[in-house]
Amino acid sequence: CPRRSFIGALILASKFLQERQSSNRRWALLSGYTLTEIGHFEREVGSALGWRLWV
Repeated sequence: CPRRSFIGALILASKFLQERQSSNRRWALLSGYTLTEIGHFEREVGSALGWRLWV
């Protein structure tokens, strides 16, 4: 699902770029997904990128 991939990418980008990032619990509250789903989205996108988050 493109929305889930976007949320996962947004979370990873936020964690990579910001010193104080939102917790996964906060992302779950904001997105309407469960905490477990948020963790899954993040791991799925990170894995697809080989955890290479730099440009």
